[in-house]
Amino acid sequence: MFRPRPLLAVVLFGASLGAAPQQAVFRSGIDVVAVDVLVVDKNGHPLPDLKPEDFTVTVDGKPRRIASVEFLAHYDRFATPPDRTAIPNLRPEDRVMMRAEYSSNTKSPPGRLFVLVVDSGNMTRGGGRGAMQAAGQFVQKLAPNDLVALVSLPAGVTVDFTADRLAIRNALLQIIGGGASRYLSNVNISLGEAFSLVTGSQRRLWDQAIREECNWTRSDNEYENCRTTLEADARSKFYAARTSAESSERSLEILIRRLSLIEGQKHLIFIGEGLVTGSSYGYLDGIADLAWLGGLVQAARVNLYVLHLDRAFFEAFNVQERFPTRTPLEDARLLNDGLAEIAGQAGGAYFNLTTALDPTFERIARETSASYLVTFETTDADRDGKTHNVGVKVARPDVQVRARKQFMVDPTIRTAPVADRLSRALNSPYLPSAIPIDMTTYVVGDTQNGGVRVLLAAEIGCGPQASADFDVGHTVTNAAGQGTGSPVRHPDALVPRPDGVRCAYYTSTFAVRAGQYVIRAVAMDSGNRAGGVERHLDARLTSAGPLGLSSLVLTDPAVRVDGKMKLVVNGHVSGPSVAAYVEMQRLQPAGDVVAAAARPVVQFEVAESDDGPTLAGVVPSVADDAAAGAWYAEGAINLASLAPGTYLVQAIVMWDGAIVGRVSRSIILDRGASR
Repeated sequence: MFRPRPLLAVVLFGASLGAAPQQAVFRSGIDVVAVDVLVVDKNGHPLPDLKPEDFTVTVDGKPRRIASVEFLAHYDRFATPPDRTAIPNLRPEDRVMMRAEYSSNTKSPPGRLFVLVVDSGNMTRGGGRGAMQAAGQFVQKLAPNDLVALVSLPAGVTVDFTADRLAIRNALLQIIGGGASRYLSNVNISLGEAFSLVTGSQRRLWDQAIREECNWTRSDNEYENCRTTLEADARSKFYAARTSAESSERSLEILIRRLSLIEGQKHLIFIGEGLVTGSSYGYLDGIADLAWLGGLVQAARVNLYVLHLDRAFFEAFNVQERFPTRTPLEDARLLNDGLAEIAGQAGGAYFNLTTALDPTFERIARETSASYLVTFETTDADRDGKTHNVGVKVARPDVQVRARKQFMVDPTIRTAPVADRLSRALNSPYLPSAIPIDMTTYVVGDTQNGGVRVLLAAEIGCGPQASADFDVGHTVTNAAGQGTGSPVRHPDALVPRPDGVRCAYYTSTFAVRAGQYVIRAVAMDSGNRAGGVERHLDARLTSAGPLGLSSLVLTDPAVRVDGKMKLVVNGHVSGPSVAAYVEMQRLQPAGDVVAAAARPVVQFEVAESDDGPTLAGVVPSVADDAAAGAWYAEGAINLASLAPGTYLVQAIVMWDGAIVGRVSRSIILDRGASR
């Protein structure tokens, strides 16, 4: 199946960032700020039983009232076979959804977004081979609904967010490395000695290097030539290490800025052998180069893991190395400096690895398998366009809490066009889920244009206190990736359900050519909270002998919107009856006058299953459109004698005395509806 979204290569590296780096602006809400919080025990297992009162949030050191706490389990219970409709504890809605009759963002939590970033520019040739293999195994074990992207820094292999595990594994094996050889070769001068010369720190290392390397000289002139040559080598090594680090840092900044365009939390796993900033030698310019990282990572909702492949000692004493380093400890600190700084600036986790990576990847998979979304209300003081510190604590002993440390509220977001915010949400790999949405589609004929028409219906924000204050938009994309978007508008009405729940009801009708499509819809409220749903649609008539059958369109006579019966979205019907409608189009030309005069016969039936006995039904009259070669049947089915439960409504179509086709749709008869 295809999934419409922007290519990562374009999103991440498709445009130059000409402007100087600026503090990223947090745009997740107007009245509330959302914080992704990981809470795990000492073994990395998430804690699923925390209550709102277990959390404490502070802003700039002062307590802030928590608006909501939501536990998110990142797995998809509908993502894998086999068909589980026979499991007795499934809810009626689950059974209907598993027939693919409607789509929802409440029944199937979105998966995780992982970005594997390999800093091959600061890796020895072949040095990351074991890490690439371990990363491939990690990817293979992820949940089916997780998406993974791969980026090699500073410019290399790039794979868009995908569920294709093999594509990621093959791309990982193409990453070779080799960039670090420019400054890790120990001919004449080590990395630590080079930094000793340039920074003036730990000068004894440079003095010792001069003594040992120039002890062969027999005159002042020879000594001066030796010293000058070594200084040139040292400066070259220093600038090679810093240039390589700056290149990777700049690419990482571009990557995170592009990721900020994608809604939701992203887990970035940075894999590297070293990133030389020089902080262990007091070189402050290298630290300053990463000053952008903290705010930008927080604003982009990136949870960062740094995996340091610590090969420094192995390289230092490798028997194949012709010139072993004289400064193994100092070299190791230099290689570690930047990686530890990245984790620290971003509030991420740092792992120094000298052996197998598998346990680390397994811990990352455990830690990210569930999280909490904690929101707190903003104040006027927060809307000053400045960075504010936020702290999250949990009243449980022996737990690790990882959450953003900063936020910024854009004071202009109140005037940001709704269409822009909806477009951003619609084009993200995973749609937002803060607002619940159920969406269905019906396919009917379009005799005038030769294609089909799609009836889209959605129930949004269902709940006892629901409102219709939403802006809604949707996109329709074909298998070639070509798509169109709808105008932004409000739901049609607020409609009731018999269980006391109310829902914002949204409909749309559009014509398309027969084929495969993906429909995405997003609703956004005045507080900038958003919810979205994606539905795969086979927009074709069902073949039935000489006929093509539309979907079985079901409406609820008990609920009317602008004088029209409400389309059944997720199976629920409110009244003692359900109205059914089906269209039939002649697909084959009539061979003679007798055939031309033939008419279909339709029967609507209700049963508990496809092959169950008929419990209720009606034989509707069939109207025709002779010019278009089409027929229409509609009728109301009395459900008063049925007990509450899940049923199947079928339209059985007969031609020339024989059954040629069936179309069906599930309904959920709520308690109190059958009367």
